[in-house]
Amino acid sequence: MASKCHVCGKLTRQPIQVPVCGDPGTKIPVCSKRCRDEYLAGYVETHKGKSLRMLQRPHGPGVVLAILWAGYALVHLVGPVLVRAVPVPLLPARMGPEFYTGGIAALIVAFAVLREAKQARLFSTGLAAVGILFAVLSYAKTRHPSYVLEAATVFPAALLLAVGEPGPKRALGALGLFALYPVALVVTTATGMFTTSRAVEQVAAESYDGPVRVDPRAGLRLSVPDGWYILREESTLLPHDGALFRALRPEGRLSVHVYDRPDCRPADPERMVRVLDAFTAAGARPELDEGLAMLPVSSPLGEGRSFFVRMDEPRPQLWYVVFLPWTQGRCLELRCGGAAGEEPAIRRDCIPLGARALAPAAPGP
Repeated sequence: MASKCHVCGKLTRQPIQVPVCGDPGTKIPVCSKRCRDEYLAGYVETHKGKSLRMLQRPHGPGVVLAILWAGYALVHLVGPVLVRAVPVPLLPARMGPEFYTGGIAALIVAFAVLREAKQARLFSTGLAAVGILFAVLSYAKTRHPSYVLEAATVFPAALLLAVGEPGPKRALGALGLFALYPVALVVTTATGMFTTSRAVEQVAAESYDGPVRVDPRAGLRLSVPDGWYILREESTLLPHDGALFRALRPEGRLSVHVYDRPDCRPADPERMVRVLDAFTAAGARPELDEGLAMLPVSSPLGEGRSFFVRMDEPRPQLWYVVFLPWTQGRCLELRCGGAAGEEPAIRRDCIPLGARALAPAAPGP
């Protein structure tokens, strides 16, 4: 004859008999070892003759889930203040509003779990899923290891506790997985690992605030994505060479220069041939598209032309060069690249920059 599990309510024909606390002579049926462990661990209580699972109560998996999100919130809300005094390599180089928003959301979920709010675990699941998606997209954009750390520790641990009916073993596993998050932050900070953070600190000190810079004299605006820094006029991190703008990405040591070039029209094939001849005379090897034609580039300044240039001296380098229309008889040259060994990053980052980075300082009427 089937018996009803005291913990989960399922019918079972081979129940496990568990002694009731305080009354060894009385036993209750459970359907599995997992339900038995949960009952013995105190994750189940009886109220008005019905058994209630205590997974949202502030103990057991519930308190582990609250600790997890509270720890994550602490890093996201205190971290931006901490990095001003101590370099923390495993925090993003630039912390935008979304970084603080994630911390606030995690704090709200932690509070909801402790207050036994309805659907608290559902909110936790949603926050973890959104966090994984955001981490993947952010890493693809910036290649910063902080997003890998969160995607591999915090969010999977939250899912372990929020999806299904976690038992003691799963709670312990989630806590161990999450513990890697603060440990990695502390260890890398104390040992100076991921030394790119020091380069980021130096670059940030010689850069303008924000990813956008306007040159009112030229009437131009330069916009760079996360991970890039627009250098100040007095910065010595990159050669100046009369550039209108200079930008640097510490990871991969990629750089951007923008020049105002006279006697240049991107739409004029003859003038573009002169440009190529000048690169060749300087020892560079331009790489053109099929048929020795430059690739067209559509930008806010109009249609331009682009190609890759390889240089062997003083060291192997690869540059993505874009010529965009400017004033009459002049054009803008955007040169983005770095060491030839960074070719995948150069192709991934520089091509979008060539099409989107430069725009008029103010929209037209």
